[in-house]
Amino acid sequence: MKYIVCNLKNHLNEFNINDYINTIQKITYKNVIFCIDKKYINLFKNYKLCTQNYYDDLKKEYVLIGHYEKKESKEEIKEKITKALNQKIKVILCIGNENIKDYKSIKKQISYYLDKESNNIIIAYEPYNMIGSKENINIDDLTNIVKNIKKDFNDIKVLYGGNVNEKNINEIIEITDGVLIARLSYNPHKLTNILNKIKKSI
Repeated sequence: MKYIVCNLKNHLNEFNINDYINTIQKITYKNVIFCIDKKYINLFKNYKLCTQNYYDDLKKEYVLIGHYEKKESKEEIKEKITKALNQKIKVILCIGNENIKDYKSIKKQISYYLDKESNNIIIAYEPYNMIGSKENINIDDLTNIVKNIKKDFNDIKVLYGGNVNEKNINEIIEITDGVLIARLSYNPHKLTNILNKIKKSI
């Protein structure tokens, strides 16, 4: 079963939260993780949850760390990773670069953040030029990135994020351990329809 991580950022509010929760109950794909603002955590009672950042009283199963929008230093990111792992929280670690063909920069980033323990870390690879883009990722380039990361880091789980859409989601999921999606997850009706069409073999 592949991971579908929905990073809702700040798109939930008092006006749409009830419709969102009622609609996603129709999703038949089981391994969906909702990454939400902590003020809405108690409303998502029947779902796997991920907080959008680390905080000291974090008690959920997953935390998203290192997203490019946070503009944090690598030292700050590593400190949060250490704290989360010490609490037995699974880290979804965002890694990105400007050029998908530049694997050296990816390897350098991951090597800095990973110590011996990697069982509770999932890599979310997001090439910066694909975030918010309308272009589809080159599948051959992504395949090479995923293979290299897994080879160099003990078959660690690798997700992909960056303009995941209804046309490419199945193809991306087949070569990764899942996807990190943002824009695709904002509309709960569209999200439900797309996830219910994911290939049953995945």
